[in-house]
Amino acid sequence: MPTDKVFKCQAREKIIQFFHQNPNTIDTINGIVTWTGLTKKETVKALEELVDLGILLAHRASSTVGYAYTTDKKLIAKIKKHFKSNKQ
Repeated sequence: MPTDKVFKCQAREKIIQFFHQNPNTIDTINGIVTWTGLTKKETVKALEELVDLGILLAHRASSTVGYAYTTDKKLIAKIKKHFKSNKQ
């Protein structure tokens, strides 16, 4: 999915922005819901899509999943460019 289409979804954009601003964070669905203000349903859907796209990494444990930001420098550069060009 091209980067511009990734940001067409407000939930995906909010989650990406959270991890972009906090790149060393690993958080659970409930934590991400708290930080972004999104519903759990939209958060789960967006997280699954972002993991599929390689923007987030899912660290699975027996009872929970922790999500972390990609370490792909090219992908991070594209995301940074998006936020920089859309700054108000």
